[in-house]
Amino acid sequence: MGYKIFCMGKVALVLLGEVPVVGPQISGREKAVRVAQKLFKEIDKLMAGSSVGPYQIVFKHRIGGRYDLAVKSSELSLEILHDLDELWIKRFRKIFHGIFILSCFYEKNDNLECLAVTDGLGAVLYSSEVRQFFQTR
Repeated sequence: MGYKIFCMGKVALVLLGEVPVVGPQISGREKAVRVAQKLFKEIDKLMAGSSVGPYQIVFKHRIGGRYDLAVKSSELSLEILHDLDELWIKRFRKIFHGIFILSCFYEKNDNLECLAVTDGLGAVLYSSEVRQFFQTR
């Protein structure tokens, strides 16, 4: 891909220009495309189902000191990334300027590729802030 991708477990992060691209790391391009399309349909449902107010991007604290990244409206919540550590969150917050792209990453020839770059598959999400909730499941 030509960009430095930061991976933490099964989650990847890359900076394209000044916009961060984040998403799960999936084995195989075809499976990554299916996962991305499913995620985008769920986000569309969340946005369409939110009749009151905008959505928020939140980090939800889990038991064991890990976090999930979720998109939350007044009525619905969709967890989009799981098992993040504090280093990943710090890196994301450092480069987050109100907008990011949700996509999927897949391995190709011992390198990670990003569907937002290779296939144009990405959901652009905007939020004036990323909130952190310390409620555990």
